[in-house]
Amino acid sequence: MPYSAEHKADTRSRIVGAAADLLRSQGIPGTGVAKVMKHAGLTHGGFYAHFKSKDDLVAAAFEEAVIDAGKKLTEGLQEIEGQERLAHYIGRYLSRIHRDNPELGCPLASLGAELSRGGPGAKEGFEKGLRRLILGLDKVLPPEVTATLNENMAEDENVLAVMAMMVGGLMLSRAVADEDYSDHILRTTRRAAKKLAERGGLAGEKR
Repeated sequence: MPYSAEHKADTRSRIVGAAADLLRSQGIPGTGVAKVMKHAGLTHGGFYAHFKSKDDLVAAAFEEAVIDAGKKLTEGLQEIEGQERLAHYIGRYLSRIHRDNPELGCPLASLGAELSRGGPGAKEGFEKGLRRLILGLDKVLPPEVTATLNENMAEDENVLAVMAMMVGGLMLSRAVADEDYSDHILRTTRRAAKKLAERGGLAGEKR
């Protein structure tokens, strides 16, 4: 008896979730097919009913990890006044907690360099993840800003510049040995990203 479409979708979701967990904690080398299927509690042989290759799985897992990180980073921000949300989001992204827990945070910063050396599927997954994270800013940016950006948010120069500054700053803060200097990088990038957001009109109207 063939499995239902719902069962297939649930199984695929389990595989992607397991791969996303391993991708965050162990990187691409830790997302071998056998290891992922074991982590999902499934047999190895069922993998290719859902994915063409490991590269295809990594792309889906990366996007899933971005979705999960986006939910964590934006949690509770709707309760903050629109003009202040972006500042809080930038502060949360460029924080010690986020720096010190890469396995729970944004995979753009923790896996970007690794995925850039991957195959086309991995790079496509990274791009989808980046675009999804940017589009998720509609929960953070003031309504008057998102109303003008609409579907062009992922192409907007100011949005891209702020996002690149945040991701780059977090990567640098993790890459240095001196903790005081790492903290300095976070503080400096926070200030610069907030100023750039204000200059680009992303923070909305001043009260």
